[in-house]
Amino acid sequence: NKETIQKIIENIHKYPKVNETTAINFLERLLDYRQKSKLVSTYLKPLPNLMDKNGVIHSYIQIAGANNGRPTSSSPNIANIPRRTYNMKDIFCSKFGKSGRLGTLDASESEFRHFAYLSQDQWLIENYKQGIGMHDTVAKEVGISRDDTKTLNFARLYYARPAKLKAVLLDAGLKGRDLESKLIKYTIATKAFQLYQDRTIKESYEQGYVESPDGRRGYRLTPNAIANYPVSSFSSYSN
Repeated sequence: NKETIQKIIENIHKYPKVNETTAINFLERLLDYRQKSKLVSTYLKPLPNLMDKNGVIHSYIQIAGANNGRPTSSSPNIANIPRRTYNMKDIFCSKFGKSGRLGTLDASESEFRHFAYLSQDQWLIENYKQGIGMHDTVAKEVGISRDDTKTLNFARLYYARPAKLKAVLLDAGLKGRDLESKLIKYTIATKAFQLYQDRTIKESYEQGYVESPDGRRGYRLTPNAIANYPVSSFSSYSN
């Protein structure tokens, strides 16, 4: 896996018989191949079987389909198709051809705005008041791109542990000391996430359920789902 490949790259100097330049070049190509292979197998290959007789894709939308209250889509999951690095969304076009147009609607950082409110993180609140979103704020603080920060923030929103956050930075092309440095900076910048989520999990275990501000309750959820439930449910309800 990519974590193992990264460890080999970091410790390549321990293998005196290996040509470091050649080995690192091969391993980095291997990481690139893994990324492209996943895009093809996960997002591209299933599409022909999902088309109707007219070659049209009809994704199913479930309102509050997720157990945390978020809407979901399936066959295919349109919301999950990546657009960074390789924009897989470019493979879709309107069924009306050149006379048609596809549109995307997005509630600007809705879940993170709701998180700022629920956690009362003054750093985030002040930035939002000044019109600066969380992705831009953290990107500047940590020193990585906004797109990579956005991926990290969503992982954090779902209670990602350090290993998962490190994997995201690996995908972003960081390695070695630079990766470790950025991970530490990111952890410090988002410490409010950790405090709020740990508190939410503790309270949920004590009362036997997790509750969102709009009154919905979740039972028998994993720590990841508990940590995210109030934020995602509240955001979905508001929207």
